[in-house]
Amino acid sequence: MMEFFGARVEPRLLTELLILVSVLALELGSALSVVLVQAVSGIAPARPSPGCQQTVNSTHEIEPVVQVVQPQKMDDPTTRERVKRAIVDQLNQRGGSLAKSERGLAALIGASRPTVRRAINGLVVAGLVAAEASRNGTMLRLVS
Repeated sequence: MMEFFGARVEPRLLTELLILVSVLALELGSALSVVLVQAVSGIAPARPSPGCQQTVNSTHEIEPVVQVVQPQKMDDPTTRERVKRAIVDQLNQRGGSLAKSERGLAALIGASRPTVRRAINGLVVAGLVAAEASRNGTMLRLVS
């Protein structure tokens, strides 16, 4: 017999008790790890976002309804033509050549960078402007 916290306990019973305590600790640890992983990774019961419509299918599961929104077209042909004219005007004012980044040219003209890029490509394809990449940005030259 052994004395354990002031009580006499047989060694075999104490061994079984310690084994059960260790198994219980392992089980609790694994359960808490699952909860922790779900909390960190965001895997949780599905909750619809506010304002989201829901449908109920035949198996009584709630499914969120997704609405696809098409982006508004910001670069219309009239804007691109206006930007093309502005680029040609800048080239004429600067003696036929201009070395600026697309971002700098966009700020100079007052247009977005993608619109400026499309306008430059249109001018190059039309044969009005020659474009060459340089260290300082894009070198544009009027083609005579």
